[in-house]
Amino acid sequence: MAKLRHLVLLAGPFQSALLHVTDWSLFSADEMEVITGLRIAAGDERALIETPGHLYDSGERDLLIGMMGLVAAYGWTAYVYFDHGLTLLLCEGEYVDVWDTNGTRFQKVSEEFV
Repeated sequence: MAKLRHLVLLAGPFQSALLHVTDWSLFSADEMEVITGLRIAAGDERALIETPGHLYDSGERDLLIGMMGLVAAYGWTAYVYFDHGLTLLLCEGEYVDVWDTNGTRFQKVSEEFV
């Protein structure tokens, strides 16, 4: 979790970020119950399969980090698209891949994690 937090902080300020969960094939009922509860608390009662995206504004950075931590802990796969061009792939709780449209943020991330 600390590494994901650090990664988001390195990504720098953002206005919005989209967390798009793409694979949760190995979920358990308790994991899905937690995600469903969080979605309902955010005002969305639809199932994850119907709306696998979660949009966060800059004031919800900590919530984004927490959701990324859950995705990683549950072994799910998700993309995080930041409005400034950085994209993260959280894959099955095992690794993180990074893309950057301008290379600046990627350089900061790669210096810290590679």
